[in-house]
Amino acid sequence: MDKSYASFNSSFPNIEKKFEELKSYMSAEYYKDDKAAKADAIAKEIETGCNTFLLREILY
Repeated sequence: MDKSYASFNSSFPNIEKKFEELKSYMSAEYYKDDKAAKADAIAKEIETGCNTFLLREILY
């Protein structure tokens, strides 16, 4: 249980930060300029962060 909490504690702030970055990017409508390329990159970073967290939970 302690490892799960530590894993969540280390992963969640990064995921949350990327989500806020994506939200800000979309709100500012910058996605129109680059055809949402940055949005795709940020979404992939969020997905990677989530997958890393889940893998830690499965493996440990």
